[in-house]
Formats: sequence, structure tokens, C-alpha cells
Amino acid sequence: IGNIVIAPDNRITDRFPLACDEKALGLYYPDNPKQWPGVEKVSQTRKAILAGPLSLEQGGQGLIYRSPVFIEGDHYWGIISVVINADTLFQRLLVEADEHNVALTIVDLDSGKPVLRSHTFRLCFFSFSPSSSAYLVGCSGRHSWPKQAEKVRVGTVTPISVPATFAV
Repeated sequence: IGNIVIAPDNRITDRFPLACDEKALGLYYPDNPKQWPGVEKVSQTRKAILAGPLSLEQGGQGLIYRSPVFIEGDHYWGIISVVINADTLFQRLLVEADEHNVALTIVDLDSGKPVLRSHTFRLCFFSFSPSSSAYLVGCSGRHSWPKQAEKVRVGTVTPISVPATFAV
């Protein structure tokens, strides 16, 4: 996790760690044309969304998990966002796939574009749907399936309880 951003009434008031980007404090999302559409969608649909990978202001690529906060039933309080460094995450996925001799492809179903591709081999696909975003993950053994990859496990990614399906 790169950082966590808290924005009551769509204005960033807290950011952890603060040293990351102090200039973001006070940012009012409706005044930011790059981020407002995603924040507005989260508040209107009342559903958390995983966006990205997106170019981050501080450099690199990131995944942003945005979750609306409603209090007393219907009152929109604001948004909490978790930024994940996609470059680091994807690099770790590629290393793990290579160590286990598995080719890996992840496709963003909204854009139809590959998000990550280690090799072009494809054998099985399964969906990865964190909240209302959707991704398609393809994997295959490059030479043959390792014994530990004969079963597909279903698990949950936390910290924000993002449901996911994993192939081992």
C-alpha cells in the first residue's frame, strides 16, 4: 500500500503517510478533472471501485481502491482511498509467476486492454471482480502445470476486503 487518503465532503483532509505528498491535503475532488469522475462514480453508485492502473502524480503506475462512506444510513460522508503501487505489485506477480513456471495475463474488462502479461501462453481464465470493476486473469504452465497448480483456490485480498480468485 502506497498511502491511504481520507476525504470527507470530497476534500482531502488526511493522508497516511503524510510525507508522501503533503500538497494533496486540501484537494477538493470536484475541482480535479482527472480524479473527479472516478470519485463521483463511487459516491453515486455507493459501491467501491478499483481503478487503474493509472499514472500517479508522484510517478509510476497505481491502483486506487475508492470506497464511499455513508453514515446514518443515507448521508454521504465522503470517500476513503487506498493507493497501491502497481509497478511494485505487478513486478512481484511476474517474479512469482516466473518462479512457479506460470504464464500470467490480466485484462481490464472495461477497456479490453491487457494490464499485465508475462507470456502469451493461455490455458485457463477466471474473473477477478473487486467491487464493480472487472478483470480477466489468464494463466498457464509454460511447460506443464506444476503439481501445486492443479487446484484453483478462492480467497480474499485485504486490507479493504477486495474479493478475488487466485490460481496457484
